[in-house]
Amino acid sequence: MAAVTGTIVALGGLGVSAAQAIGQNKAMKKAQAASDLASKELKAINEQNAFKQLQVPTLGTQLAQQSQAQRESQAVNMLQGAGAEGVIGGIGQLAVAGEQGDLQNAARLDELKFERDAMQSQAQQGINSRKQQRDFEIGFGEKADAEAKRAQAEENRNAAIQSAVGFAGSALTSASKLVGPYGNKNLGQGELGKTQWSPEQFAKFGNVGKDGGVGLGETTDLDFESIGGMSNQKFKQFMKGLTSGQKQMLFNQQ
Repeated sequence: MAAVTGTIVALGGLGVSAAQAIGQNKAMKKAQAASDLASKELKAINEQNAFKQLQVPTLGTQLAQQSQAQRESQAVNMLQGAGAEGVIGGIGQLAVAGEQGDLQNAARLDELKFERDAMQSQAQQGINSRKQQRDFEIGFGEKADAEAKRAQAEENRNAAIQSAVGFAGSALTSASKLVGPYGNKNLGQGELGKTQWSPEQFAKFGNVGKDGGVGLGETTDLDFESIGGMSNQKFKQFMKGLTSGQKQMLFNQQ
């Protein structure tokens, strides 16, 4: 009965060890999925350049051009009233003034474009820098996480293997005690060869193959030392010659 219980306990422990390994594997897969999802969400962050759609303000330049055109028109009208000489002299001056105004407007417009391009470039540089930092942190974190999981998986695997081997060995040891008396020499015969009985036990056992025992102190043909040196075939023959009561005595010793 003790051998049966030991075998059941050992096999049960083996099953528990396997179940723990499976559960650990599921937990690792779940953690990996959560890590992958977090990495995916971080990589999906997409910043927008707030200055990308910024337009150069041209309203002031347009108003200045319109005002300049009006002044030039008024000046031409005034020069026409001054006669041909006034027109000839005034037109030259008016052309020079108009050219200067155009150059000033163009320079201001270029300045506004430069300021806009500078703001867009700075904003994009910040976006790229933050993205590189996120990618680095994600990659570094994933590597560290993968290394930690690999180390943990290796540790759990080794522990599971050792546990399974231990339980398997216990199961085999316990199961060996369940094998009938006709089994292999190493599963009972060796133990019988080392058995030591009291005179009362020898008397109760009696001679091989005969029930009833013998008188206390009388000689029996039961020799444990000889049993230990028997071949498998002779041991089987020996076992076949025993009565059920004698078998019970030999293999149910406490």
